[in-house]
Amino acid sequence: MFKSFGQRAKSFDSELNSLLAFYQIRQEEEVIDYLEHHQHLLFILEEGKKIIVDNFANSTAYLEVVTDPETEESQLAIYINRQEKEVEVALDRIEKLYDEWLGKYNAEIRSQILVRYNY
Repeated sequence: MFKSFGQRAKSFDSELNSLLAFYQIRQEEEVIDYLEHHQHLLFILEEGKKIIVDNFANSTAYLEVVTDPETEESQLAIYINRQEKEVEVALDRIEKLYDEWLGKYNAEIRSQILVRYNY
């Protein structure tokens, strides 16, 4: 399912495999490297699977690492296929997902994950 990049703990590989059964992955090496350095996000991504399905039942979620060109800081982006044609409805749904899922975490965690539509 993914390439092995060095020696990782079996628990990391197991959690990663569970996530990759749900999330599609772009830039495999970058995403795995990011998650190795931010292993606390594994639990949050696992938790997000149910919340994404509850809010976007027929959508696919993609993981990709993005870098802010101004700050040069990387974040894990979660892209969800947009189903709504109306922009306001779509924005409300993604905001609801963000609040329900990531709103309870501190600013440091929220700064490490972006949730966006895949257009």
